[in-house]
Amino acid sequence: MKKAIAATITIFLLGCTTMNDSYNHPTFGGFELEDTDWLASSSTVPFLGYAIDVMLEGTEEKPTDKALKAYETISSNWNETLEKIKEQAFQYYEPYADAFPSVPKLDSAEKLWGTEKVLFINIRSEDEYEVTMRFDWQEEEDDHQITFYIEDGVCETHTVDG
Repeated sequence: MKKAIAATITIFLLGCTTMNDSYNHPTFGGFELEDTDWLASSSTVPFLGYAIDVMLEGTEEKPTDKALKAYETISSNWNETLEKIKEQAFQYYEPYADAFPSVPKLDSAEKLWGTEKVLFINIRSEDEYEVTMRFDWQEEEDDHQITFYIEDGVCETHTVDG
């Protein structure tokens, strides 16, 4: 009887460990299941040229079609994302530059671009996603990351974490 129970438990556990917890996209590479979202850790994204973490909304089977389509759209139109978040980025920059004399004085939001380092993108759809960044002008001892929230296709808020 004990052997039968042990065999049943073993078969059950083997079935659980072989669940598909990875997804491979032909363009964006491999993603690993994190709850019901899909994470590509240190994935080199085509529109940046360096590795970041990318999270796509999904189900237990794979990322949603709208998240995948959004990733493709964001990838091909990265400048549109920068345009959406530039005012919020400048709202973060202005008081920061006032507080630290070592921060270069920039007179427009457009001049922020080229100083940013994208760290993470969390995508639900083309109109709902988050971009987390740091900037070269941040003080060396400042480990804060700034997340910009695109909701209904517009960025009206950001948070500072770290």
